[in-house]
Amino acid sequence: MSEHAEHPPTNYIKIWAILVALLVVSVIGPMFGIKVVTLLTAFGIAVVKAYLVAKNFMHINLEPKFVTYFVVTALVFMLIQALRAAFMRRGIRTVELSWILESNERMRRIIESLGGEPYKRYRIYEKNLDGRSESA
Repeated sequence: MSEHAEHPPTNYIKIWAILVALLVVSVIGPMFGIKVVTLLTAFGIAVVKAYLVAKNFMHINLEPKFVTYFVVTALVFMLIQALRAAFMRRGIRTVELSWILESNERMRRIIESLGGEPYKRYRIYEKNLDGRSESA
């Protein structure tokens, strides 16, 4: 017997045709000369093609859920690193992540875990302008 788990039959010809169609769209997209269209077609189609390959050829959808979470987490970190490298090439050494409220502990924790340091505090104050108490 094979060591691999059985998986439902996949229509590889259909998937191949979809991948070829997406390839054609990704080649035609830049011909319009519109930067936004080029970026959307390039990155959007790349994500769709990567998903199709991972799901149908690598059978990620048959693996336990934690494998999918690891793959997604790795992709997120790769995206962060790619953005960081692009910023560094352009001479951007710092970024500002402003307007994070002091009470937004989850977001502050994420930013601080990535090396961000708070330099301002934002607080929201409330005052009733009609002179009446809120409890009345």
